[in-house]
This record gives sequence, structure tokens and C-alpha cells, in this order.
Amino acid sequence: MALAINVNDFAALTPVGGIARVDGNSGPPVAVYHSGVDTYEAFSMTCPHAGTTVNIQGSGFRCPNHGATFAATGVWTGGQKTSNLYVLTTVYDPATGILDKLESLPPSAVTVASPPDQRSMPRSASWPPPPG
Repeated sequence: MALAINVNDFAALTPVGGIARVDGNSGPPVAVYHSGVDTYEAFSMTCPHAGTTVNIQGSGFRCPNHGATFAATGVWTGGQKTSNLYVLTTVYDPATGILDKLESLPPSAVTVASPPDQRSMPRSASWPPPPG
């Protein structure tokens, strides 16, 4: 799935710290977090525990199914034990406001999966691991 958005189209992304769902409610759910002046992070909104779509709640995310909570950075913070939200690769152009080239979601982000506990893994790690 490739997704290009103009961050200026989402009022919630105006302030640093803002979070918005940006997939238009079609296809796999994707959220963007405004992490710095010219930086954004994107996440799958699919809970890694049981595949439920997480909700944006306050300054983070919460799974309505089993209560897992995640920081705005996608890191698991409590509730049902699970891994972090899947981080999507982005490229941001501050001149145009376009956040582009979100990588494809892994199969585990759109189907029920049981990944290993990733809280101790570096944020650059991903599930599932690359083949090979």
C-alpha cells in the first residue's frame, strides 16, 4: 500500500505532538504522529495482539478489544501485553507538506498474528523479520 498525504489537510497534525488517522477509513488503518517541527512518524493502527484497530486516545492509542495502550510513538505502554505498533517508513517534504512513500503493511498488520514480545527490540526492528 502506498499512501501520500498532505499533512496540512489534517488539523490534528498542525501542532507537534498531534496524531491523526490518515487512511480515509479505507484499506489498512494508518495513523501519523507529528513528532517534531519537520518530522512525522506513521504507524499501522492494527493492534499486534489480536488484529483489532486501535483508537487514537489522548496523546496515544488504545485497543478497544483488550485494553493495550501505546504512546504516540507507537511504543506499548500497558494493558494487554503485546509488541509495539508497526512503524511505517515515510519521506516528508516540508516544502510541499507531503508525507509520502509509506511502505506496505506486513501481513501481520492486517490479519491476526502472534509476534514475539518486541518491547526490548530496537524501534528499527520489525515484525515479521525479513526473509532469509
